[in-house]
Amino acid sequence: MPRIALFIALAALSLPALAQPAPPRLVLIDQDGSGPAGSNQMSMMVLLQSPAVKVLGITMVTGNAWEPEEVQHTLRMLELIHRTDVPVVPGAVFPLVRTQQESLLERPLIGTLPWYGAWGSLADHTNVQPYHGPFVVPPLPEGSPATKPLDEDAAHFLIRQVHAHPHQVTIYAAGPLTNIALALSIDPHFAELTAGIAIMGGSLAPRTDDPEFATHPATSSTSGSIPKPPTSSSARPSPASISPPSTSPSKPTSPRPCSRRSPPPPLPPRNM
Repeated sequence: MPRIALFIALAALSLPALAQPAPPRLVLIDQDGSGPAGSNQMSMMVLLQSPAVKVLGITMVTGNAWEPEEVQHTLRMLELIHRTDVPVVPGAVFPLVRTQQESLLERPLIGTLPWYGAWGSLADHTNVQPYHGPFVVPPLPEGSPATKPLDEDAAHFLIRQVHAHPHQVTIYAAGPLTNIALALSIDPHFAELTAGIAIMGGSLAPRTDDPEFATHPATSSTSGSIPKPPTSSSARPSPASISPPSTSPSKPTSPRPCSRRSPPPPLPPRNM
């Protein structure tokens, strides 16, 4: 009988330890943050409210809107949901390669894309807001924030966090990847020190004849319509069997505006 009582007591003592929740996943949010509300801000709030996640910071990048305006929207959002403990870090304003001027010059040649993000305008239906310059912050409908962003750039903040928590930080990169590219250019070991980088990939106007891909893209890779890469060198085609590249112009990728280092060349006047 005493042995049974001792076993019950030990089992009872072990229950609280077994019931302890797993530690929250460390996450860095790197994305554009147009607002107020909208998909950018809502996706941040999904992670901010989750008990399974600890957000170490939010690094901003130009995307749907210019980065300086996005910083203000994100700071105000954190105030409204009482999460000013999470730092907001300014990031890339301009792209590393592509320019706004280039996209304007392409339009007479290839036509206008349905969405240009910060480069777009309500006037030509390529954004849902009127166009303004990269460092103009219009009045915010939700009110201006009282809090300030961190006095550090996004790339160095990202690097500092993954070095402080090696192999523990997941980066949720749901916007243009300019900050990630800058971090990799500064620290080539940046990516391998993370627990993983989740990106948002997609297309503005996907074209496919496969209805399964259009409606169930997650399962279409098993349908046979998407070729799998060769598993060995013996399966690779010989150079003679490779067709030459097409000479027809390819469809351009969507401009993902966004380095803070230097602005693009001056633009011609816009007809608003």
